Amino acid sequence: MLGIRGLIDSVIGPHGRKYLPFHISLGLFIFLANLIGLIPGFESPTSNINVTAGCAIIVFLNFNLIGIREQGLLNYLKHFAGPILLIAPLMIPVEILSTLARPFSLSVRLFANIYGEDLIILVFTGLLPFILPLPVLALSIFTSLLQAFVFVILSIVYISDFTSHGDGHAPAHG
Repeated sequence: MLGIRGLIDSVIGPHGRKYLPFHISLGLFIFLANLIGLIPGFESPTSNINVTAGCAIIVFLNFNLIGIREQGLLNYLKHFAGPILLIAPLMIPVEILSTLARPFSLSVRLFANIYGEDLIILVFTGLLPFILPLPVLALSIFTSLLQAFVFVILSIVYISDFTSHGDGHAPAHG
């Protein structure tokens, strides 16, 4: 918990601590869902694109709603225009596509990594049960934690991109 709080403080700022419960819940859900695939006969829920897409959509709605709530609708929409008004017609479609691509990349990244991991464990178990899968299972615990951490850190960065409080933690785009 202290690690995620420190991460939030460094990326969003101390005012971002109010998002700590969301990120801890998200991280625990993903980590535990990843670990389920290590139990013989079970598949990781996160090896299903529907589960990862659901998590990514929740993150997408969360960072957009937080951005609107913290900046107001007009300032939130100004974010899409970029830093220079002259290039706004070019920046608006690019920023909209960039924002819409975030849930896609979040869901596919998690799904592909965990699905591939589950597939490798299945193949190794079929080749030489009990011995060959053991190192892969040990590595899978680490990668399960790592994938949950990456998902959470990206969620924190996305919130940071859409919030600004004039305290040195300004959005990356504006």
